[in-house]
Amino acid sequence: MSNGLYISEIFESIDGEVTGHYQGRLTTFIRLAGCSLKCNWGCDTPYAMDKSEAKYMNIDDITLEIEKIGNHNLTITGGEPLEQVVSLCALLEPLIDDYSINIETNGVMSIPERLQNGITYTMDYKLPSSGFDKKKHHNLDNYKCLRSEDFIKFVILTEQDYKEAIKAKRRFQRDEDTQFVNFAFGLVNNGMYPNCEFTYKTLIKRLQEDKQYDVIVNVQLHKLLNLK
Repeated sequence: MSNGLYISEIFESIDGEVTGHYQGRLTTFIRLAGCSLKCNWGCDTPYAMDKSEAKYMNIDDITLEIEKIGNHNLTITGGEPLEQVVSLCALLEPLIDDYSINIETNGVMSIPERLQNGITYTMDYKLPSSGFDKKKHHNLDNYKCLRSEDFIKFVILTEQDYKEAIKAKRRFQRDEDTQFVNFAFGLVNNGMYPNCEFTYKTLIKRLQEDKQYDVIVNVQLHKLLNLK
C-alpha cells in the first residue's frame, strides 16, 4: 500500500468556488497531481495535470504541513484527488473528526465508502462542451452519495451546455437519492473563454426566466481577487 501522494501544492487561500466550507472562507488547499480527463476547453490548473511535475510526499509530511498552516478547513482538489484514492483515505481518515474537509472531484472515480461520511463534496457534472459523454463519464453511483451539504457543479460554455444542465438538475431533483443536493452554475474561465455564449448577466437572466431560484451562481472569486 502506498504511503504517499503526488502533491502539486499545499497553500492557504479562500475557497473561491462553492464548497461545503462556503464560498469565500479561508481554507488550506491540498492540490493533488494527475487527472485522466482532458476537457476540450482545458483545465484552469494545467500544471496539476501531470504527476511527473509533482512532488511525492509521504502522509506524515503532508499532515505536518497541514498542522503547520493551522487552518481546520481543508479543500482537497487537483488534478483529480480520487485517482490517488488509497493514499487519500490514509491521509484523511485520521483528520475527519478534527477538520472540515471538502473534496472537489470530476465525478468519474468512485467515492469509497471510507470517504462517504464526515466529508463534503463538490462534484462536476461534465457538459457537452467538455468533450465527455454523459453515459460514459458520469458515475451515477457517486451522485447518490451526495447529501444536502454537497454541490453538483455545472461549468457552462454554450447554449447546449445550459440546456443539458437544466435537464440534469431537474432529473436529480426527481430522484429521492439526490433531490436535496445543491446546484451551482458557473462559466468556463469566468465567462472569459473564447466563444463563450454566456456572460454572468445572461446566465442570471436565463435562470430567472426558467425560475431556477435554488441555483447558486458560481463565480471564481479567487480569480477576480488575483489569488491562488
